[in-house]
Amino acid sequence: MNNIAYTCSNILKSTKTVAQKEQLALEIDQLIASLFRQETNAFDNALKSIRLEVSQIIIDEFLNKESQSVNKEMVKYFLTELKKRLQKLRIIKLSLAFSPSNYSIDRIYDWIAKNVGDEYILDIQVDKSILGGITISFEGKYIDLSLKKRLDEVFKNKRQEIISSLSKT
Repeated sequence: MNNIAYTCSNILKSTKTVAQKEQLALEIDQLIASLFRQETNAFDNALKSIRLEVSQIIIDEFLNKESQSVNKEMVKYFLTELKKRLQKLRIIKLSLAFSPSNYSIDRIYDWIAKNVGDEYILDIQVDKSILGGITISFEGKYIDLSLKKRLDEVFKNKRQEIISSLSKT
């Protein structure tokens, strides 16, 4: 069973965003449903319809090399366990002024995994009004590291000085 925990962990590490979590949940449901279909090769066909990295992990882990068949009871247990662990991932909400590339998402996720832990996923929103930087919301805590906030603070601190200089003209 330790191997199943390790395999779950490998798949969850590739799940970095809420959208990826939702996609993986659908893929798990699809695979579980295919285990109970009577049609020939239902599970194999379901494996072909999901992301290659996930299907390859399942094939590598559960394919009996001699018979070329999958141990369906172990796969069912694994998929059920994977879905439980997927539902336990905690969400960190981020607002950025730009739509991040996959590379940027990977870098943000890697930093969080290294410094906070890997049981988190990212809910990334684009909010151009923050101008730059980032806002972070997690379990009732909010951090505003945006350019907009910094500019607002500068303007607030320099307001009187700015008004004075404008009124002199």
